[in-house]
Amino acid sequence: MGVDAPPLEDAAVRRALATAALLGALAATSGCLPDRPRPGTAAGAEPSRPQATLHGVRMRVFRGGELSMAGRAARLSFNRSTREVTAEETLLQFHPGSRQAELRAPHLRGNLDARAVDLEGGIRLRGADGLTGETAAAHFDGPTMVASGGQPLTLRGPGYAVQAGAFRIDFNAESFDFEGGVATELGGPKP
Repeated sequence: MGVDAPPLEDAAVRRALATAALLGALAATSGCLPDRPRPGTAAGAEPSRPQATLHGVRMRVFRGGELSMAGRAARLSFNRSTREVTAEETLLQFHPGSRQAELRAPHLRGNLDARAVDLEGGIRLRGADGLTGETAAAHFDGPTMVASGGQPLTLRGPGYAVQAGAFRIDFNAESFDFEGGVATELGGPKP
């Protein structure tokens, strides 16, 4: 004669499931804890790790009710305690009225409180009327909508090319300022 013990088995399964759920919840919430130094290390002794890394990110920035910038990044990391953001393969599209422009950058590093980013790794600009530009690195200030850099820049448009050692681009005013060995080539399209 055998003994059937489903109530005992059910209780054991429920305890195992409850334990697994508790461990899962602890594991999930451990990623939400503020970034603190590990025991035995001084604060700032090692780089801060991000609390979140997102893939395939899309973003939109509004000024009042008007869209001023949209963008996307292949990967974006965010550190809640320092408010630092890093991104890879970034596209930023500016909408300052009638003329749109976009910046592409392999690497972006910024701070949400400062609303500013540094772009690196070969920046490409594309604007209205066939304007294109290239530089190694640039700084973008969100509140003023100004991109600037101390690296050489090349701009090309219909019938002209400009090379400069440094630059400042104001997306709101749609103006460019160049410094440091500025060279301009004017002419029609070459065959």
